[in-house]
Amino acid sequence: MNKDLNLFTAYKDGSSKIGGQNNKWIIILISSFVVLILGTYGTLFLLKSNFKYRTDEYNAKLSDDADVQENAELNLQINKNSLLRSYNEALKTASDNFDASKRIDKEVLRQISSSMPKSVTISSLKVSAQNIQMSCYCSNRLDPAQFAQALSTKPLFKDVFYDGITSDEDESNLFYFNMSCNLKEKEK
Repeated sequence: MNKDLNLFTAYKDGSSKIGGQNNKWIIILISSFVVLILGTYGTLFLLKSNFKYRTDEYNAKLSDDADVQENAELNLQINKNSLLRSYNEALKTASDNFDASKRIDKEVLRQISSSMPKSVTISSLKVSAQNIQMSCYCSNRLDPAQFAQALSTKPLFKDVFYDGITSDEDESNLFYFNMSCNLKEKEK
């Protein structure tokens, strides 16, 4: 009984007599694992790139919507601010004009009415910070001069002017004149 202990005798003729079928299955098994791994990584890569594309698209849309909303809100605030600024400027101008204007007080009216001859009627009165302008009419020719003379003696008026008299064309015997009185500065 002579046994050959050479372990490589099975491979002398090329393929193994014992494991010829096993090699084919091992190659198929390894190939299917490689295909499975490549398919898994390929699918993950495609899903990742698709997810990234959609995320970038949503982020761009959200940022566009946010920018549009922020721009609209900013424009609204700018508009409100400019309206408030215009309102404040108009209010300041009106306040300054009101403060600078001479108000008709009882003393001014008292001095004008006490100086008026009986036939003089004031048809319009304009009061500013520096002067008073009156449009008047009367029935006596001398009344405008008497009115101007009486106003010039009053302590509120500095200079009193009238531009002469005009008469009515019809026979109403009315004489019209304009009078301007500069006011003295009030002591503070």
